[in-house]
Amino acid sequence: MCKRNAYLIMAHTDFEILKKTISVLDDKNADFYIHIDYKVKDFDLNELKTCIDKSNMYFITSSDIRWGDRIQVDLEINMLKEAVKRKYEYYHLLSGADLPLKKPEYINKFFEDNSGKNFIDFGERDQNAIDRLKYYYFFQRNVGRNRSFMFYIQKTLLVLQKIIRVNRIRGKEDKIFKGANWFSINHDLASYIVSNFYKYDKMFDHTVCADEIFLQTMVMASPYKDTIVNNCLREIDWKRGNPYIYRNCDYELLANSDNIFARKFSTKTDNEIIERLYQRLSE
Repeated sequence: MCKRNAYLIMAHTDFEILKKTISVLDDKNADFYIHIDYKVKDFDLNELKTCIDKSNMYFITSSDIRWGDRIQVDLEINMLKEAVKRKYEYYHLLSGADLPLKKPEYINKFFEDNSGKNFIDFGERDQNAIDRLKYYYFFQRNVGRNRSFMFYIQKTLLVLQKIIRVNRIRGKEDKIFKGANWFSINHDLASYIVSNFYKYDKMFDHTVCADEIFLQTMVMASPYKDTIVNNCLREIDWKRGNPYIYRNCDYELLANSDNIFARKFSTKTDNEIIERLYQRLSE
């Protein structure tokens, strides 16, 4: 193996958080693979490089990411494809709104002690997960999160598909799994995902939020399903938000968490919690 950790980070805004994350995780046993959304026009990549001293940094060709569109799946695959070439022990998918809760020494030791395990979140399989793949979402790239004219066109088409009983995954419903898209997986599983994605590629065309389904579904049909720990090691609060944006009042919760990363944060919502966590890990 080349190094222990490859951090795959998808960012599109709030780059002060990204800089702090990279600065904290900078380590001789880590490299960074950074994707900056195509829509960002005023970001200086060279400025980001000043945050590292021991790691290497690689930039993934920018894509125009849209919420719920399958391009998010393609990006994750492309990031893994690039990273597995250098053979890391673990690959961690993060967003630009995440922060580490542990120092590199802790992270290195944790994954050394848990070598062979893969940390992926699995939620309860429900009809919503099935419906994401069962029907065609032809305009998801244009719809995003907005209730635009295209949203109502797509909703009408969904009603029609239900009437005529469209089912793209007939007979495979019990093989669909879902969970948070953030993960920490080892080299064997990362290589398997990259090498076998072609078998599932068409399944994720014209779907919605398939990034929360593809990894879980592939893993449970793989030789690695018994290596899974149902915990993505992220402190995420879905009860107070979608997800909740952490604030200064949550400092003790985060400082004492057993998880390695947390999401999400915003400098506009509460910059103090970001600064406190950063200072704690920079000591």
